[in-house]
Amino acid sequence: MARVAVTNRCIGVCLKYLAYKDGKIRAGSARLLAAISQNLPDVQEKTVNCLSLLLKLASEETDDEALRYEI
Repeated sequence: MARVAVTNRCIGVCLKYLAYKDGKIRAGSARLLAAISQNLPDVQEKTVNCLSLLLKLASEETDDEALRYEI
């Protein structure tokens, strides 16, 4: 499933919605990003560039549910 998500531009969609106004949507995109990069080294190589963005977003996050998945 993770390979399909990556080939279907899922990483880009997740990144787009990490800045969304609704905390639940931010949490969902962070959770999906974590799930697709969990155990696949080639997918991790693609998502590793997102780590600095996630840390920046987490430092500014006010919604606890979104923060749970961003870190």
